[in-house]
Amino acid sequence: MVTVYLCLLIWVSVLWAVTRCGRIYVYSRTAKCHFRTNLFLVSAFFSAFLLMGIRGDTVGKDTAVYKGYFLGVSQLKWKTFFSGGWDKQFCTTEKGFMIFEKILSYFTQNGQWLLIMCAVIYMCCIYCFVKQFHVHLLTAFVSFLCVGSYLPAMNVMRQAVAVGMCCMAWIHLQKKHNRKAILWILAACTFHRSSIIFFVTMLLKKIPANKKNFLLAAIATVAFSIGGRGIVYWVITFIPVYAGRYGRGRWEITSANGILILWFIIAMVIVELAFTTDWKNRENHIIFEVMLCGMAYLGINILGQSFDGFDRLSIFFQPFLILLFEYGGKCFEHRISRMYYTGVAVSMMMLFLRLSSTEQYQYIPFW
Repeated sequence: MVTVYLCLLIWVSVLWAVTRCGRIYVYSRTAKCHFRTNLFLVSAFFSAFLLMGIRGDTVGKDTAVYKGYFLGVSQLKWKTFFSGGWDKQFCTTEKGFMIFEKILSYFTQNGQWLLIMCAVIYMCCIYCFVKQFHVHLLTAFVSFLCVGSYLPAMNVMRQAVAVGMCCMAWIHLQKKHNRKAILWILAACTFHRSSIIFFVTMLLKKIPANKKNFLLAAIATVAFSIGGRGIVYWVITFIPVYAGRYGRGRWEITSANGILILWFIIAMVIVELAFTTDWKNRENHIIFEVMLCGMAYLGINILGQSFDGFDRLSIFFQPFLILLFEYGGKCFEHRISRMYYTGVAVSMMMLFLRLSSTEQYQYIPFW
């Protein structure tokens, strides 16, 4: 039911207007100082959380599987817990998620609560990410719905929780709290081992921000997109679970179709930032990191068109697309900038409705 997603967009737009472009300002009678409350952002994320938490088993291909495994894990005894019990059916290599399921099972046997709690963790982490780095809140939120991993999170739920934890790691990384960042990434790995790829973001912080390094990164992205299959096959030989699950026709490769337009727009924003940003200003290094993450997203998605299953890794870089579109309008003058952010918001809303109309996201509540 696209109607549900359309109602979400209408509700969020009304909230944005009522809260004066996302924030309500409260002034003191005795002083010039004032404080502001992110009522819009809290309400918008809570609304998106409700849709994710109360979804039915058919919304997302893996949703019913997660609920079934939750009941299985709840029956395991601690002494055989890490071996998977009687038949190893419910054992995964990500023990953090299993422990999370087991603890939750002491409070409820209803698998719907697993969806709700995973949605709580994921949405709270993304909320902190958006609140920390964004100014244009409506554009940021609808970008999150469209390209920020919201819809995929209804399918690859365990991986989505790991993405949220990685976003928290990146917040600490920007504050130079490297130990906390590492702990968050390691915690994410216990929910989904593919989170190890996020350690790359710590290396990106060490690369000097300039046009030369941007061009080298762009060349590397193109080369990887075209001829990276051999590298991926070599890497997964060290991960037997992935070697047996992905590649060589084991998964159906989705057609790019209209997503090509989005790829083109992302590439154009990256190029625009590369040649308009003042790289002598060290504070702009965060923009360079976001650009590199955007290129990683493109490279993984493009290669995923020839290596089935590999495109799932792109979910770790999707939240950076929200930041990419945020920074994309900063080089324009005020009037053009407003047109840019309005255009991005409207485009994201339309694309979100298009993406949500696919079969796996046809919305049905659990009742």
